[in-house]
Amino acid sequence: MNTPLELTAELQEVYANQYGWTVFITDKNGELILPPKGENLLCNRMLDELLDQIKESVKSKWKISTPLLYDFFPGIYIGAAPLNVGSTWLLWTGAMVDKEQGLSVKKQLSLISEEDPEPILKQAPALTQENKKQWLLKTKKLAELISLCIKESEDFDSNERIEYFRKAIQMNREECFQLLSRILDSSYEVDFFGIAEAQSEDVYDITAMIGEDTELFRGTRFSLGEGFLGRALLTGEDTYWEDIGQDPKASFFQSSGIQPKSLFCFPFKLRDGSFNLFFGGSRSSEVLSQKEREVAKETAVLTEVALLTQSLQSENTQQLNYLSSLADICKLMASVPEYKKITYILVDISMNLVKGPFSCVFVQSPESKKIQMISRGNVKGEVENYLKEAARRCFSSSALIEKAEPRLNEDTGVQPVIECPLLFKNEQIGLLCVGTDHLSRHEIEETLAFLHTLSILAGVSLRLSLEKESRTALDKVNALHRAIGQFDSEAYARTLEGVKMAGEFITDLDLPKSLAEDILTACKLSYYSPDFIKETFPDHAFSITLEEGKRLTAKSSSLDWENASISSQIFALVTLYIKDNRNLEWLSSNQEKASILKKFVEFLEEKQVAEQEFSLEQETKPTALSVSSTIKNEMNLSPREQEVLDLVIQGLNNKEIAQELFISEHTVKNHLTKIFRKLDVPDRSQAISKVYYLTYEKSNRS
Repeated sequence: MNTPLELTAELQEVYANQYGWTVFITDKNGELILPPKGENLLCNRMLDELLDQIKESVKSKWKISTPLLYDFFPGIYIGAAPLNVGSTWLLWTGAMVDKEQGLSVKKQLSLISEEDPEPILKQAPALTQENKKQWLLKTKKLAELISLCIKESEDFDSNERIEYFRKAIQMNREECFQLLSRILDSSYEVDFFGIAEAQSEDVYDITAMIGEDTELFRGTRFSLGEGFLGRALLTGEDTYWEDIGQDPKASFFQSSGIQPKSLFCFPFKLRDGSFNLFFGGSRSSEVLSQKEREVAKETAVLTEVALLTQSLQSENTQQLNYLSSLADICKLMASVPEYKKITYILVDISMNLVKGPFSCVFVQSPESKKIQMISRGNVKGEVENYLKEAARRCFSSSALIEKAEPRLNEDTGVQPVIECPLLFKNEQIGLLCVGTDHLSRHEIEETLAFLHTLSILAGVSLRLSLEKESRTALDKVNALHRAIGQFDSEAYARTLEGVKMAGEFITDLDLPKSLAEDILTACKLSYYSPDFIKETFPDHAFSITLEEGKRLTAKSSSLDWENASISSQIFALVTLYIKDNRNLEWLSSNQEKASILKKFVEFLEEKQVAEQEFSLEQETKPTALSVSSTIKNEMNLSPREQEVLDLVIQGLNNKEIAQELFISEHTVKNHLTKIFRKLDVPDRSQAISKVYYLTYEKSNRS
């Protein structure tokens, strides 16, 4: 369907061809609304002078209320008629030459131009007293037709805009811009529309321009509060500006070839709380009519609805893509047994998601405790320094997991980086770092949410894969340990004794579980050479414990005990003690080598005191010595252990003992473990029996 302006142009052309005119329409300021139509040589030759006269007449408050003939040059006339539309528009037809003044006109034209005026005057319609009224009627008729066309189109526009609103919720961005172009074509005063969108908190870009000769303005950047557009965004209110042709702030448009005389701005709020801007203006009208303002406002609302709907659809599509991606990632991680391949997947996905300069994953091996880094992108220079610092923060012994959620670290010395901890329960097993580049706040929030879900999946997958590798290594360790018994039963027995003794000493020292496992594994494999173990179990901490510990057992070793790890020291002490046929002489004489030697000697002495033989041949007799006295004087127990054992004999359980002594149940259990070990008994009943036996034994001796 033709637009009103297209229909008007067709009417202009029909009348111009029929009557030899050039037909054009101006607004109330004398500016052309549509290009002139027609081949009237006289009018076209003098069009610039004619338009200048019209503009001067408008400035002098010249009004045209009925059709008339205007002699803009002696003997040369042009028809003028008002159009019955919302704005004050004028129709112009001509030019026509008064036949009675033909010679005078010819003479005047000769003075203006060297060109022969005869063909021009001959082609122009003749104006006489007889046909003057007819020319006026024709001009009036054309004005009525154009007014009727515009009026009917206005009624249609109202219904059409309702239909536009209905369709707006289904439009994509490109369709929305096409709609704006159609609305602009039907406007009588507005020459351009534009959209400005936030790029950061205070910076906006012109992302769309609709209208002729506006392409240069697209991509222009401005700040909040800058110029007309920046001020509208700052206030957040609908704003109209009139007669801005000479305003210095209009230079923002003029530098791109746009010369607006009036402007309107309609900010609209997005779902994330930020504002975008719909704006437009007129190159010809210094003051927009009320009708055009209403249309502009309706168009702004329609654009807002279309863009917000598209935003919701994009978010919905993105969320579906995220869910689909997560499902694929879950399948992929479940099918990949090696934790290194899982980290490759993490790095690749995060890099493609954020589209930043780099992505990196840190994972700490549970066996060797070494930190492994897998990365993509540029991780050199300052980025490398940041990553090392991030790894230290993540895996330092003093690090506390405050929040399991990803965060944006902007204090990196480089670009902002998303730091995403990889957790399993309360254990941090890795860290994902992704560099960002020009992400909006909304994009960062969406990315953090996705990475949070991804990190949970990755944490579980990494832990399962690491545990699987640990189980595989444990199976190898146990197989090698059992193999010792097949070809050297005595060596196998020594390893069993070493494992038992190391376990008791570790319990006494209350060492971490991971460290204890390394020591016990080294004791199991003590029969083998360190080189064989390192080759069989690369990147495992117990292979280092075994190698370093065996160096300590060599009495001529140059390795300082204090410089060796605690796990290597304990392995060496147990090995030396069993190797020397459980002789404390060397250990006792070398306690100055390391503090751990003194603790080990004390542990062995306590153990020897607890290992006693008792004769049961004599008949027991009642004793006058109290059980408490026996506990205090006959057993090598600490004061607290004496109190705990006394309460056990009285029949109290762990909870009651804890309440009686104002300590925790866990502490009670630790005391009982040491008491059972010192008494060389397995449980409470045996401990109570032994105390009563010693009581009666003491009574018999006395």
